[in-house]
Amino acid sequence: MTKTPVVGKAAYDVLHGMKTGLKDVLAPQGMFSDLGMKYIGPIDGHDIDAVIRGLEQAKGFGGPVIVHCVTRKGNGFKAAEDHEEDRFHAVGKIDEHTGEPIAAPGSTTWTDAFGDEMVALGERHPEVVAVTAAMLNPTGLGGFAAAFPDRCFDVGIAEQHATASAAGMAKAGLHPVFAVYATFLNRAFDQVLMDVALAASGRHLRARPRRRHRPDGASHNGVWDFAMLSIVPGLQLAAPRDRRRLHEALARAVSVADAPTVVRFSKDTLPKDVEAVKRQGESISCGSAGTLGSPGRLRTVRPHGIESGRSTRGPRDRRHRRRPRLGAAGLGVTGCHGARL
Repeated sequence: MTKTPVVGKAAYDVLHGMKTGLKDVLAPQGMFSDLGMKYIGPIDGHDIDAVIRGLEQAKGFGGPVIVHCVTRKGNGFKAAEDHEEDRFHAVGKIDEHTGEPIAAPGSTTWTDAFGDEMVALGERHPEVVAVTAAMLNPTGLGGFAAAFPDRCFDVGIAEQHATASAAGMAKAGLHPVFAVYATFLNRAFDQVLMDVALAASGRHLRARPRRRHRPDGASHNGVWDFAMLSIVPGLQLAAPRDRRRLHEALARAVSVADAPTVVRFSKDTLPKDVEAVKRQGESISCGSAGTLGSPGRLRTVRPHGIESGRSTRGPRDRRHRRRPRLGAAGLGVTGCHGARL
């Protein structure tokens, strides 16, 4: 029809409009069709034949098509279907028949400790609220949500929105805690820099569990956050090495009212509390993150040239300058895993 001279295009538009109107009357269309996009669905994602038919139909359109399949997480495995928290979204080692976790008796993870500390903070500080981006239980906020349902906000898979919302809550006098995997903080860097740090929202606590060497793949190792956060002016950072330091770091972070704070820890099993750093001549364990000086203290990030207006030497140069100063204080300095200082 469109090849017909003069009237072809106009006739096509009229007939296409009639077809679209008739479809809306008989079978109301969804958002995608209203946007002019081809849409097939919803399809039962557990019906293999239906999925194949939908994909074959989409292939015949010769253009971009959305095939909408609806599935149920954990479908077919009763233990997962009955798991009300998240249907085994972030499951560890389990018994293949019962679904019961296989873990050392009495083992506690950093996430468990963080969850307990959040409930305690919520009881002591009514201004503390929690924010999650569709990761309520994996980040340890399940207990806080149960204890304070009106003070926990799940914004869905939208880390940018979570960060900007937390900044707005801080401006209103609350103290938001945004619990997020370090790997997913990449999505919200602009909001961390512009809405939180440069807008001086203050009272913004972000506690971020991270994953290392997990089966999710390289994208989930959480290794870029230190590099990103090191250029955020005024941001205060703590990396506690045990539960006592985690408690101290979170307590101090809540007391900060004029800058964003980050408390960074692993998702692994919580180690035993570590005593003070040993003096020169004795071995220093590099297994758990810690800070020299006051345990659990927050370190303020000072990006190059932000305060002085001029550039400074690189990180390795600063380490070389600090080694004699630490030696004079009776502290031996060495590298972890072969790192050169």
